[in-house]
Amino acid sequence: MANLSVDVVTADYRNPEHARALELTLNWHAKDPCGGGAPLDQSILDKIVGELAQVPYAFSVLAFVDEKPAGLVNCFLGFSTFAAKPLVNIHDCFVMPEFRRCGVVNKMLLHVEAIARERGCCKLVLEVLAGNLPAKGAYLKFGFAGYELDPALGGAEFWQKKLALVPEVVSVGATEDDVTTAHVDYLDAESGQSLKLMLGRYAEDPCGGGEPLNQTILDTVVGELAQVPYAFSILAFVDGKPAGLVNCFLGFSTFAAKPLVNIHDCFVMPEFRRHGVGNKMLLHVEAIARERGCCKLVLEVLAGNLPAKGAYLKFGFAGYELDPALGGAEFWQKKLKPL
Repeated sequence: MANLSVDVVTADYRNPEHARALELTLNWHAKDPCGGGAPLDQSILDKIVGELAQVPYAFSVLAFVDEKPAGLVNCFLGFSTFAAKPLVNIHDCFVMPEFRRCGVVNKMLLHVEAIARERGCCKLVLEVLAGNLPAKGAYLKFGFAGYELDPALGGAEFWQKKLALVPEVVSVGATEDDVTTAHVDYLDAESGQSLKLMLGRYAEDPCGGGEPLNQTILDTVVGELAQVPYAFSILAFVDGKPAGLVNCFLGFSTFAAKPLVNIHDCFVMPEFRRHGVGNKMLLHVEAIARERGCCKLVLEVLAGNLPAKGAYLKFGFAGYELDPALGGAEFWQKKLKPL
């Protein structure tokens, strides 16, 4: 079967054949142990393609073998604040069991990478379960690796907080009443300066890489964010001084057929830590997510960043896990170097 002819296309969500293939492969993905082991609700299958067609930052890649649906990759555009460039998040990557080890996944990923390069993206990112060894092997072969800044801090883990219909009561810090937060207006000069200050300090922090950002990035990042319709940022202030920053990007959950919020950066200035700054910013983010009909918040956190993990746990986040035997989800990336 290794020599089968594999055809790969960018899905047209308005094409009935593509829509049926997407629904079929997505449901098989859900039924697979690495997708949760249970079929999707019919109401999700009935509307998923229509919902994807309404998401301007979405695209999907389908693979066919002898005109039979063989694989699916669902992708969503994101953004790298440290590079001031877009990226592609590979949200789903699935190959039908009978077509595995036939080069299907490699061909789909090549198609995704070509689209990413056309759109000026700096990297591809994805989440993979720690125990999904076949997938990890395929991703390694394609050039992916676990996201890591410092071996002492470990790799990045993928966490989530599902948004219940009724918000949970989250405890506040002793001094949280002194913290104010604001939804950033990227066109406001003062807000832009505060964002650049916070982002630069975050990059210099060990959990941000420990090195200053290139001045070119700092000079362009706010303007670039202003061009990203699925971006929003929250700034925190203590006594009028910038104290924290959260940069967020809308994503999408294909298994829920609803948007989500990816918390891309979450940083608090060292002198304002343990003052409830992070908690208040996350409350603001969650309020925006609920207003936009999102089903959950997601983020990546370094395995060794124990203070951050403690704060996220307290806020209701947990590591993404489907089956303890497969472990939690790891965050991986492939940087796209010039050809």
